Amino acid sequence: FDGYKMFLDEITNSTKYPDVFIVPVQAGLEYMKKPAPMSVLQNWGKKDISPFGCESIENETGKYDKTKNRCGGSQSCRFNVDLPADGIQGERYMAICKRKADGTIQNCPGEDRYPWLGDHCGGNTPCNDCIA
Repeated sequence: FDGYKMFLDEITNSTKYPDVFIVPVQAGLEYMKKPAPMSVLQNWGKKDISPFGCESIENETGKYDKTKNRCGGSQSCRFNVDLPADGIQGERYMAICKRKADGTIQNCPGEDRYPWLGDHCGGNTPCNDCIA
């Protein structure tokens, strides 16, 4: 754990590495679809227009508005997976929202709908984060 913290301290040193960002995987993927020069990213700052923006998180607005609690909390879904070609076998879990965007109760995907490429929610919406 200490080594990990030292690593993070090192790579987040903005003097040494002014162009290094630690972001969620989805933000990194979105950025790779539409890369922007460093000057543009700096101009956007924390605005949500930026692929790395966190304005709505900090202000608790949009899908991060706690007063609306659209998700209804999370629930854990268990899968027994046997996808040897993909190197995935054994028990796996995924978290989904208890409620759909319309407020109705959401069930875990069936065992045959293990969330995977092209169907990362296993047929559920929203699956990991609530939609604004």
